[in-house]
Amino acid sequence: MIKSESRRCHICGHIRKLTDDHVPPKNCMTLEKVDVQSLLSVILGNNIVYDNHKLKQQFQNGIKYNTICEECNSKLGLYYDKTLGKFINDLTDIFDSKLQIPPNFTLKSKPFRLIKGILGHSLSASLNFPDTVLDEKIKPIIFDENNSIPEDLNIYYYISFIRNPYVIQNFLIIPNNSLYLSNDELNSIFFKLVHFYPISFIITEDNRFNLNNLTKFRKLEKNETANIDFTNSKRLPDDFPSTQDFMIMPGGDSYVVK
Repeated sequence: MIKSESRRCHICGHIRKLTDDHVPPKNCMTLEKVDVQSLLSVILGNNIVYDNHKLKQQFQNGIKYNTICEECNSKLGLYYDKTLGKFINDLTDIFDSKLQIPPNFTLKSKPFRLIKGILGHSLSASLNFPDTVLDEKIKPIIFDENNSIPEDLNIYYYISFIRNPYVIQNFLIIPNNSLYLSNDELNSIFFKLVHFYPISFIITEDNRFNLNNLTKFRKLEKNETANIDFTNSKRLPDDFPSTQDFMIMPGGDSYVVK
């Protein structure tokens, strides 16, 4: 398991005995042996150490982060993982079928639970205690039913056919062009990226990605359903973020499955 140096829970912040969180959740993946490698080591080479952490590890039953307390882990599973798992599995069934997939389609889900499940697991999937401005904006809303999604917090999503899951933490890009943006501003963008085949989620305060935005449903109640749009033309390349399109500055706390 990936051990946290701190014993503070990555969601509630209390000092407690920490438990293993599967990222992605167990109900939307096949538990098997996987090799997990730091994104930084993929870019810079395998024989490096970052912040005293081994950057390549092997897991026997899926990817587990020992970073959240039992209470937060139980709440993630009870409140959100069923919705997140069903959403990912339904989407996987669509793309793994032999039927021709239309250019535009919708998938019904409960966006409130889906959004908070994605955000919760994005906090747990980190070697270091999450304390960026973006992290601090996310923490208070995970389990607070009365705390709506802030207007300046966005979760963009797009179809990606990479089979293995990966999480990118604290990534900074400076666009070389506006190809994937909704305007021509080329200012830097700070984000997290969570990928569970066949979908990637970009979590950011920026509002310039020319992608479908899950947080447009931010005002819905916890059990309200909505038809979530998928537009095949609105997607980023599978190698995003690529140095061809961006100047990239990866956080060391980002992992991919090899």
